[in-house]
Amino acid sequence: MNGSQPSDESEPKAADLASYPYLRRLERLVRILIGRRLKRLQDIWQLQLDLLQLQRDIQRAIGTAKKRAKTDAAARADLEALRSARWHARRFGDAIAWLLLGLDPELIYPLAQNEPTSVAQEDHGGRGVIGAAIALSNNGWGFPLLHDITDCLRIGDITLIKPGRKIQTVEIKTRLLDKRPAPEGKTTFEYQVTVLFAPAEDLPAPIPEAERSKHELPTDSKHRSPEPSPRAARQVRRLHVARTHQESQPGTVTEVDSKPFFKMRVTPTNSGHFASLRRVVRRARLGGYASASAENTFFYAAFYRPEGIGIDTVQHPQLEQDLIDSGILFEKGQGRNDLVIHSVPSPEGRGPQLFLPYYLYSLPQTSIIDILHGRLIIVILINSGRIIAALEEEGYKVAIPSGRNDLGKDSLVVSTMIEDGAGSSYQIELHGLQRHVYETIHEFRSVRNLIEVAAAMRDAAKIAVERNSATIFPPQHMTT
Repeated sequence: MNGSQPSDESEPKAADLASYPYLRRLERLVRILIGRRLKRLQDIWQLQLDLLQLQRDIQRAIGTAKKRAKTDAAARADLEALRSARWHARRFGDAIAWLLLGLDPELIYPLAQNEPTSVAQEDHGGRGVIGAAIALSNNGWGFPLLHDITDCLRIGDITLIKPGRKIQTVEIKTRLLDKRPAPEGKTTFEYQVTVLFAPAEDLPAPIPEAERSKHELPTDSKHRSPEPSPRAARQVRRLHVARTHQESQPGTVTEVDSKPFFKMRVTPTNSGHFASLRRVVRRARLGGYASASAENTFFYAAFYRPEGIGIDTVQHPQLEQDLIDSGILFEKGQGRNDLVIHSVPSPEGRGPQLFLPYYLYSLPQTSIIDILHGRLIIVILINSGRIIAALEEEGYKVAIPSGRNDLGKDSLVVSTMIEDGAGSSYQIELHGLQRHVYETIHEFRSVRNLIEVAAAMRDAAKIAVERNSATIFPPQHMTT
């Protein structure tokens, strides 16, 4: 270790040369956002357009690297670095979405329930989305958030945000009507753009005929909008389901697809561990490595190296002893010690990452940029046995159907008993805790956050039963 002050700038490693220009462009965009250099709505719109262009450029570079990788082993490292840069750019899009949607998971989660989408290219569909976003915004629908720049917004193409009214998410369908040469070697495209949305009472009034642009598409039979396709109907249905989830009120039963949906809102009562994380990061940037533990459950380790983090960096000689001394391991009953490792930045996967992107962490800007460039990595070790113990102390029973307590999907099934007003007993199972486990880990929250979520799920089931919902849920056993 040494005490020299690290620099914010360093030369990229040879393997990362392919991605370095794109990461530098992304860094400039990140500094605009987290440096609070956005003064007007137009600046936020331009930020989205610049990020979309960056993602498209990275995707084209990935396509080139794929072809080279078939015969050139060195190109495989370039391909991996470019994919990592694309993922950083997508998560930055998520950060923009979180901010524009008020850091409100109740608005974000329902729009994430779909398959992942690829980077939108500059084609007819992409032009239609941009044109529709501008037109809808100019006609009073609200400020546009482009879903194409994100990974987490997987339903719809644009969400329009207007103070004082509900958000509106729309799907855009573009049809090319005409293509002709224009002066200076340019090409003019004529499109028909269809906007799909879930019905709402607060949509802006139609544009008056007199105010419509002279360039508006004709409405003769040749250019009449086609009948909705089955695919369009499915997309409208998804928009409707997402909107229903967003607008449902806590403490009420809402029917979605003929199934009861019950929302409970949880406000964390504990400030979490960001203060500890900041100390760990600060010490790591000075000495290369630092660690701390929290609640005998979480172990945070930060590694810093100006030239970039490698395997040898995270194999620090002090790490093992710090982990032993951290208190997160049970001294008795070692069978309950199950260490699960997470990292910041988190790796890309098929599922949406429904926790705060690292760009919005309460860390210095220099540390955020270090994470982006691979100079700083945060490793989180969780003793999942401690999470089980915390739930059991609250009276819950915990089962591990897979036999692996890895905190993965349904690796923990939590059950408890509740009673209705007539004294009838019900056993309930709380599924779907994984999202909140990951939220607790990656937002550096207290384990109390998970306990409070489980309590809210239990209370939701109890309220449903007490409202004579035995006709909705089968008696004696319910799943939430």
